Formats: sequence, C-alpha cells, structure tokens
Amino acid sequence: VTEGKDWGDPPLNHVEPDDCDVVQPATMWQFTVPALQAGAEYRFIFCCTNEMGESEWSDDSGPILTQPSVPDPSMPPFIAVEEDLTDSAITLTWEPPFDNGSPIERYTLQWASNPRFNSCKIIEGISEATYTLEGLSPNQWYYYKVLAWNGVGQGKYSEVEAKKSGGGKGCCCTLAREPTAPRNIKVRAVDKVPGAVMLQWDKPIDDGGSMVTRYKIAISLTPDFEVFTEVVQKACRECKITDIKPDQVYYFDISAANSVGYGPRSDEPAQCRTNPVPPQKFIAPARPKRPNAKVLEYDHFSKAQIEVMWNCPERYDPKKGFLYDPDTQTHMILHYTIQIRGGMPTPEEAEQVQDSEHFIQVRDKRHVPKDSLNVVTFSGLIPGRYYHAMVQAFSEAGASGWSLASATVRAPPGVPDPADTLKLHSSTATSIMVEWACPQGNGEEVHRFFLRYRVDSILRGWKDGAPDPPDRSSRMAGRYEEFDCEWTSQEEQLLTECSMPGMAEADSPAASGAGAMGQICRWGVQSLQPASFYTVEIISMNDVGKSKAFLSDSFRSRGTIPGPSGHAVGKPSEATPSSVSFSWLAPTYHGGEDLEAYEICWMALQFG
Repeated sequence: VTEGKDWGDPPLNHVEPDDCDVVQPATMWQFTVPALQAGAEYRFIFCCTNEMGESEWSDDSGPILTQPSVPDPSMPPFIAVEEDLTDSAITLTWEPPFDNGSPIERYTLQWASNPRFNSCKIIEGISEATYTLEGLSPNQWYYYKVLAWNGVGQGKYSEVEAKKSGGGKGCCCTLAREPTAPRNIKVRAVDKVPGAVMLQWDKPIDDGGSMVTRYKIAISLTPDFEVFTEVVQKACRECKITDIKPDQVYYFDISAANSVGYGPRSDEPAQCRTNPVPPQKFIAPARPKRPNAKVLEYDHFSKAQIEVMWNCPERYDPKKGFLYDPDTQTHMILHYTIQIRGGMPTPEEAEQVQDSEHFIQVRDKRHVPKDSLNVVTFSGLIPGRYYHAMVQAFSEAGASGWSLASATVRAPPGVPDPADTLKLHSSTATSIMVEWACPQGNGEEVHRFFLRYRVDSILRGWKDGAPDPPDRSSRMAGRYEEFDCEWTSQEEQLLTECSMPGMAEADSPAASGAGAMGQICRWGVQSLQPASFYTVEIISMNDVGKSKAFLSDSFRSRGTIPGPSGHAVGKPSEATPSSVSFSWLAPTYHGGEDLEAYEICWMALQFG
C-alpha cells in the first residue's frame, strides 16, 4: 500500500485467509485496510505466498480515494505582529487545519471575556484565517477559539488554555491606555486669602484599564492656555493652589495619569478671580520718556516698517529689582500700549493710527525690567507719510499718561494712488473730453499720466462725416455693434500739459497752492464715431513709479441729426380733387436719438 506512484519497497501487510472475506470461492478475496487518511489517494498491489514462496507483485490497483471527513481541530489563534494588539482591538490569526479531503469553506470564531465563555459571542462565516475583534475594553483579558468548516461539516474548536501569567493558548490581554479627562472641575477663591484658590473635580469616566495614580493641574491667564504652569499631585481629587496673583482671573484645567501616561485635559476649563490684596495706596506708573522711532527700509516701499524703542520709567535697583515707594511708585509696570500716527504733511493729520496693546514688560528673576526687549515694529505704512510714536504704561494701580511724541520720521515714498474719479467733461459727435483730479503722490509729486481708450460699441450708419440714405445703407445701419477690441496706444500727458490752472478740488493741497494733489486735469479724444461708447484708462506716475490703472465708466459721444429719408413716391390711385397721398422710406440712421417727427415740403408743378 502506498500513497505515491513510486513504489520502491512498499510496506508489506501479510494477510492470512482467515483475515479475508471470500467473495467468490477460490477466485475472489476481500480485505479491509484500516487507519487510512480521509480524503487521500491510494494504490494497492498484491502478491501471494504458499509453502514454496512468494509470487511476483501484481499490477497496481489504480487510484482509489478514501471518503473525505470534517477538518482537523484548528490550532489556537495567535497575535501575528505587535501592531495587532491595541487598547481596543485584537487581530487574531490562525493556521488553517488539514482539510481531510474537502477544501475548507469558512471558520467560526467564539470569544468572551471569561475562560468559561459565559455570554460569549459567535462570529460565523469568516472566509480568511484572520479576524479583528473591535470595540474592546482596555487592559482586559479575552478568550477565543476557532473551528473550520468544509463540505462534510465542522471540525472541533481550537484549544483554550487560560494562563494570565504567560504561555496560555487562545487568550490575551488588551493594552491599557491613558485615562479620559477629569470631570466637573470646580474652583473657588479661598476666603480672605489673596492669590489662592481651591479646586475639586470628579474622576475620569474611563481610567484606561489602569488605576489613576496622579493628576496634573494646568494654570493659565488665558482660556486658550497658550502660556501656562502646571502642578502635579497624587490621586487626591482636590487641591489648594497658592502663590498666584491676587485680583486676577485664572483658568484651570486638569489631566489624569495612569501607568501608561497622562490623558487629555477636559477642554472645559474652570475660571475664577482670586481675591485682591487688602486696600493699600495705589500710584499710577510714571509717564514713559520720549521713545525712539526709526524707519526700517526694505527693497520695496510697501515692506517698510517703523521700529519703536523705549525704556521702562520705573526706579529699580539692578540687584534688588523694583523699589517700592509709597509716595512715588507702588506697583510694577505690567504692560504698555504703543501708538504711531501718520499723515501728510504732519503726523497730526492722523491719516493712519496703529496701536500695539498689552505689550508685556519682560523682567529677569529679580524683577529688573529688560529694556532691550521693549521693541515694537509696525508695518503696513502709508508711503510718504510722516509718523511719530507715543507710549503709555499700565500697572495694577492704573495707567500713566502718554509719553511725549518721538521725533518725526517719514515712510519711504511710493507710487501714486490711482485716480479715483474720471468724469466726462464735454463731448461732441466725434470727440470726448474727460476730467479727473490729480491723485495723492505718496511722497513724490505726480508729474505725468498715461491715457488710452478702447471702443465698447459703435452706432453704424455714419460714413465720411454724414449718414447714408436708406437705399444705400448697410444692414447694420442704425444698430449698435459691440466690440471686444484692444486698447489704443498709451498717450503720455505731462501734468503741466493737462492741468487746468486755478482749478482744484476743495480742501486739497492744490487748492492752497501746496502741491499737485487735487489739481483738475483734462484730456480729449478726437475722430470718434457719433453716439458711440468708449472706456478710458488712466495711470498716474511719479519719480517712484506708476500707479495701478483706473478704468472709467463707458462714455458716450454726442448723437447727430438723423439720416435722410428715402425718395417720396406718390399714390395716384388715392388722389382726390383736393388731396394727394405719397409715402417714403424712413431713415435707417437716427443719430443715436429717438426719431420724433418729419418735416414735409411740397410745391405745385401744374394746375389742371
């Protein structure tokens, strides 16, 4: 008997006549071969033995298949890689058992949180030799076993050997995780104690599968906790915080820790104002001295900045810090407000005002102010404007007066502002005259303009200075034709060429003879089509460069008289002894206006 085709020396099984069933006397014998593998292919050969010896081997029987049976018992599932085990999921993998002649079709997984599999859960119809259990609790033991199905039926479940100390089969423990945030944080100021609060809170809903061993309390002056300090304590759920500023609003948030580490804060901080120091003498800080201001120039005027520097006006000892004096200064300066003003021709015009508020006074560990850090930079300046800076100090006792203004500095000049208005001053049938006010030069006088125009739409029917009669008009006569054409070439106009002497906008520098801003300028375009529409573009220029382009509304040249009517034709059939009738073709070109009436003239050629 062999399972292969290469017989070699087959295993011999000596069969006595008494072991066989006689199917047909002296010619047919039958023998049952036990303990074969289910679903396997076998071949058989035979020889006979008598007192004289053994015969030769017979030809092989050909392949004979045993009947398949259910799969072998499965091996216990295992954790294939470290990442398959987390605090809330387990990915199980197992080796497919021998199928015993019928391919494995599916698996059944049974799992529970106890080794007796009470209230267990059963997963049917698993197609692969792996499955992930999800939504599990952290730091919790789970037990599992699997069986395989083939076409014959189900095999036996894998073995479960519960050993929490290690070496068990069919079981494992999920990882622990950080606890959730503490709940219901409550805080109150300690009675009659300035700068002290009492905190209480409830334990986290989920400890992450490991006992909470300590808490960390975050303390901040802002609700976003951008800057904060921390206090760590053991698992007691109340804490007294001292040595914080009196009469100050604080925000408190808490995180819990277990053997894994700290979990998140609650993101629902509690807030409380500490009790103030008992009443005492309050003297506002001294007014800061005149600050220094300078312009930081860059490669482009739009990036220029003003840097403001100043010194703390307190009296202090370099070794002892702030010097308390009940007559002159009682509280340290906490922060400043720095302001710059800019305008033309002086900062007092206040075209631009910028404030930098709550600039903190930095100090060393002795509370000596660090004047080298009292620096603020302002950007977004208006080109060519004059600026100065002022500083105001604040302490718990109040605010100082504003310092004297710094020396005036000037922002680098820039390109002019675009012309903000472009009006139609006058027009004829073939020309338009536009008018604008010279814009702000931003530190340099505007000295020229660049103008051009484009055609928006033309009223057809006007040719060589006159309209065509109806019988010679094109089909577009009297209709507007829209255009999407290119601009004409730019025409350069010096300010001296286009300005109107003695004409300027009210309240502008030009009105008082102090500059070109507000000076009225004009420019005309000739050889246009009557009753047609045009857009004008204007760009201003000074010694720094050109402004952005400004586009006007669409301007219309004047209309003209209508074109001639067609020849009048009499109607003899409608004549009477005292009247005649005639008709004519209406003009196709109306000159851009509504046609209102006809003027009719006649004369008698012959009396009958």
